[in-house]
Amino acid sequence: MTLYYARVYKPTLLAAMQEKFGLQYEITGAAAGVNATGGKPHYYSLNTRAANFGYQPGLTSLEGILQEMKLKLRGEY
Repeated sequence: MTLYYARVYKPTLLAAMQEKFGLQYEITGAAAGVNATGGKPHYYSLNTRAANFGYQPGLTSLEGILQEMKLKLRGEY
């Protein structure tokens, strides 16, 4: 399992997916509604305990997502 550093924001992720994979999307003004699992202040882990053991991530979150999507689209995942 690869862990990542540097969170990625939704607009950045969407733009990268559009550029790399031709993702088409539309942003509307519709309300998101109620989150079934409750509100979350962060969509990423704040746990940094692995650094105590010398772990340093090799990829940013965006790099990791793009790498995984590339493999998935090739059927290698």
